[in-house]
Amino acid sequence: MRVLAATADAGTRADLQSILQALDYEVTFASDSEEAWRKLNSESPPTLALLDCALSKPSAIALCRRLRDRREGPCLYVILLEQPNHPVAAQAFAAGADDYLDSLAPPRVELRLRAAEHIINLQRNLMASRQALEYKSTHDSLTGVWNRSEVLDTLQREIARCEREGQALVVVMVDVDHFKRVNDMHGHVAGDAALREVTARLMTSIRPYDALGRYGGEEFIGVLPGCSKDNAIAMAERLRLRVASEPVDVGVVSIPITISLGLAMWQAGDECDMQAVLRAADAALYRAKRAGRNRVEAAWVESTSRVSIPIDPTIAAA
Repeated sequence: MRVLAATADAGTRADLQSILQALDYEVTFASDSEEAWRKLNSESPPTLALLDCALSKPSAIALCRRLRDRREGPCLYVILLEQPNHPVAAQAFAAGADDYLDSLAPPRVELRLRAAEHIINLQRNLMASRQALEYKSTHDSLTGVWNRSEVLDTLQREIARCEREGQALVVVMVDVDHFKRVNDMHGHVAGDAALREVTARLMTSIRPYDALGRYGGEEFIGVLPGCSKDNAIAMAERLRLRVASEPVDVGVVSIPITISLGLAMWQAGDECDMQAVLRAADAALYRAKRAGRNRVEAAWVESTSRVSIPIDPTIAAA
């Protein structure tokens, strides 16, 4: 574990170096609060800080408050080193310190550091568990993309943002063609594997700032902010070709897979809501499936109405 020891006192520094090295801690030093702040905000910062209460510019108490006011950063355990004429324990805890030492006797220092290490490990485990729960609550368990609720929340936010910034927004609704046949002929395990592969191909074909989510079953939604009509059609065609380019290998079986896509294109300034965009995309998708599948169709969203624009994949690919 990496430890920062912040003190301007040469004797305290020498004592800490001897104790920490004997306990096999990796130690780095700072002589004032500003240097300590920089080191605690570096790329690989220490996770335990020993701050001498005699620090100045600013004080150790002020540094504690500054550290606790950070919105981001790794777990940090702060121990204040209290010296004579600096009875600051109560102030230190109020400012965010986790513990304090009023003696540098090696057994006492080791006890505090081992306790700190145990608490830091507990914090890391709790954070990892929380992140795992957050991931499960926002991502589809099969494909790993956003789940229905999260992708719709993303769509709602993007509509509001594009409205503020005067940008266009495109929603693409994707449906895997004849997916029931895949499950019926090859089993649900193969069907799940095929969905994961389709998802992977879609993800490699969209921009880094686009969002893709599983809408339900074999249907997906892509949110493409700041995308013009021509770019949206070209991107949708790229998605279609990427999925259809080669069969999906599931064990010893190769399964041909195609998708149908419905685009809804909306320009800021045209009054509409999320449901209008979804209805337009769904209508375009229905038209693509009715026209034979493995194709792209689009609709332009104007207020609450929809103007259909037939798309010929061979023209879009040209």
